[in-house]
Amino acid sequence: MGAVKGWVFSLTVDNFQHYIFIAICTLTYMRPDLKNYELDVLTKLISMDTVSKTGKSLVSCYQYLKNEMTQVSRVQTIYGNDGTGNLLAEANGVGPRVLVAAHYDVVPAGTGWITNPFEAKVENDKVFGRGSADDKGGVAVALALLRVSNGRWNISVALTGDEEVGGENGLNAVISNSGRTYDIAIILDSFSKEMHCGASGVASGKIIVKGRGGHAGYPHLSDNPIYKLPEVINRLEKFSKIREEKLSALKAPAGSPKERVWGRFTPTVIETGDRTNVIPNEAIIKFDMRLLPEEDKEVAFEELRSYISSIPDVELIEVKGGGNYFTDPVNPIVSAFTGYMFNRLDLKECVGELGGNDGKYTSKAGIPTVGYGVIDDDSNIHGINEFVRLSTMAKVTENMTTALDGLARLNF
Repeated sequence: MGAVKGWVFSLTVDNFQHYIFIAICTLTYMRPDLKNYELDVLTKLISMDTVSKTGKSLVSCYQYLKNEMTQVSRVQTIYGNDGTGNLLAEANGVGPRVLVAAHYDVVPAGTGWITNPFEAKVENDKVFGRGSADDKGGVAVALALLRVSNGRWNISVALTGDEEVGGENGLNAVISNSGRTYDIAIILDSFSKEMHCGASGVASGKIIVKGRGGHAGYPHLSDNPIYKLPEVINRLEKFSKIREEKLSALKAPAGSPKERVWGRFTPTVIETGDRTNVIPNEAIIKFDMRLLPEEDKEVAFEELRSYISSIPDVELIEVKGGGNYFTDPVNPIVSAFTGYMFNRLDLKECVGELGGNDGKYTSKAGIPTVGYGVIDDDSNIHGINEFVRLSTMAKVTENMTTALDGLARLNF
């Protein structure tokens, strides 16, 4: 890492005049009309119900975004197998081929909001609304970058419509069907004070605790699986401790209980019978399992299967998912991009994301992938009263502008 940083530093010193250019661009970029543009875009996006698969405004949102992108670049529509509308805009310029990705679909609003979740509410620096931070604020930033690119960068922007339900028909479709390749991907669906060079993803599954059902009035003729649950849960807790001992090469985000990203296994749902006078045949335990960014998911799944097989009357009937990915922080273009960002964010290294995002698709395609976005620690994404800070959006756009200008001056 040190050697690569030194290489980048020597280049930046030799291009001092370029930094004057960057400073001018940064000062002139976020002029009031563009700040207003980001707020205008965000306000319009929040007003559209784009809940994944079911939102009544998914099509109109796609059309609105297409119109905005077409004004400043060439735009390609790429549909998912289920008809999800995804957009890929290309603004050819200089430097490496950079893909910036964000998503316009959101999770359901839920109840308990102090405002209408599908109507932007601006209070000082905060904009409340479902998807404001995850990820419509990111979409607004992506559009602003596209708007000012004007040949400065070799940038493409992908805006997709099903990230919250897996992304198979979103960014996966874009990467698989666009016929384009990229030198680096920036996923604008991440946190504002960190740079992520990998993510844990998510796996889930079901475990059956077996028994023998019958009439509750004759319990002596049955084998009630509910009585077995405490011991099974105790054994699963031990497996959770085993997972916790697995540590990534990437540091964990600030505030984490461990220094490095760690493995996690968490039982989350228990299902049994549905009638009080019937002893069930089985109980089902559902779980959430988080991988290390660089972990082989099949090896992890096999470790789980082996452990579960040692528990009497218990069977693992399903485990699926994954989505973890790892980007080498010393990759030259990653090191260059993050080097510019570290200077602006007062950071020293990339960390790993404890959750997951669409970076799994760019990484799978062999594209070095970095996560950075508009989410603050208190943005309450997926919760009630979600919000994004306008100052955070402006800062992310300025930081991205500086980094993209820097990349445009380097030879890869």
